[in-house]
Amino acid sequence: MGTTIYLSIRASLLEEFDAALRGQALAMAGAIKQEGEKLEIEFRDNAKPEPRATNVTDFYELRVVGGATLRKSRSLGSTHLPGELGSLEEPRFFELSLPSGARGRAIGLQFVPRYEKRGGKDVVPPQLGLVVAHDRGRLDQSLRSLLSFAQIGRAHV
Repeated sequence: MGTTIYLSIRASLLEEFDAALRGQALAMAGAIKQEGEKLEIEFRDNAKPEPRATNVTDFYELRVVGGATLRKSRSLGSTHLPGELGSLEEPRFFELSLPSGARGRAIGLQFVPRYEKRGGKDVVPPQLGLVVAHDRGRLDQSLRSLLSFAQIGRAHV
């Protein structure tokens, strides 16, 4: 019974973690627009979050699909995030090692930025890829505590 409870709670915690990642990635994607020939990126780099901050984007990379990186978080330094991309409707979630060496979880999605025509020239907005990653240390700590509790409960049955 402890295993069943553990697996159920683990699935719920991972689902919440992924929902937070997805919300952040969608907010970032929504802050990008093509104005005429200029791509406007309207979000900030939160590479140095407050110690107790939650839902802070630790790592991100925005690139043209099949092309150059347009912006990435300072926390990435000279490294890059994997280009594993899904769609807006079905983003790709995956595990990775962060530049700090910590375990992370990421979401990758591709999208076309919203377009606002400027001047007389029509411009086709580029297909963009965005990968957002967070350290999963707190999640893993919660899962270890839960597993330990489930094993102690099983030993007393």
